[in-house]
Amino acid sequence: MLKDRLIKLHRENVVKNQPLRYGVGLCQYLIQKGYEVQVEYPLNASLTCDLFGIEGLGNLVVEIETGFIPPETRWHH
Repeated sequence: MLKDRLIKLHRENVVKNQPLRYGVGLCQYLIQKGYEVQVEYPLNASLTCDLFGIEGLGNLVVEIETGFIPPETRWHH
């Protein structure tokens, strides 16, 4: 069901190729960790998030951003 929704959103040009690939991988990971995952989830009347995970200990809001990040602004672990 989730895969079908992602494909539909991609065809409607709501989700682009690269975020779609990240989204599918992240959905699989979150489902394996016990989350119920929804895509393009409305947070309020004017704001949606890319992925919304629901799990017993709390909810997870994910926004997938892709693109170039200059080396000087990258986080270092």
